[in-house]
Amino acid sequence: MDMRTHTRYTGRMPIPFVAANAWERDVCRLCRQHGIEIRWREHAAAGRAYPTERRITIGRVKGPASYAIALHEIGHLLGPRQTSHRLEKEVGAWEWAKAHALVWTDRMDARLHKSLLSYLRWALRRRGNVIKPTDDHVIWTLLDRQTAQEQLTRSSEP
Repeated sequence: MDMRTHTRYTGRMPIPFVAANAWERDVCRLCRQHGIEIRWREHAAAGRAYPTERRITIGRVKGPASYAIALHEIGHLLGPRQTSHRLEKEVGAWEWAKAHALVWTDRMDARLHKSLLSYLRWALRRRGNVIKPTDDHVIWTLLDRQTAQEQLTRSSEP
């Protein structure tokens, strides 16, 4: 059965179902296919990419959130905009992750939004040689501007 179309009913709404080991198998397959080394870390909630070494460091892939993180790290090696500024690199890695996932769930989307908001906060706090997102910035293709601005405003209130 094709995992892209297999769904199960949870009582509220249908969600894509992929066994936890299938998420990890897909990450391993992509890395093997593209010559990327994986270094596994126990209990890691985040990952890191080392493009010049063609290596990623990630925690075990157990579900949609950790699958999204792993794909995002692979996206830093294979995705668009990886020679640009940091904010564009993050967007490019997430674009690649969404395009190459077996399925893309609401939980994965929440992880993407949380990550991009943290980088948006980072960019807005920085001074000097940091690209601030303009109205036509590529980040707005993945992040809803109004929602992001509301969340940024809430998080900066005392």
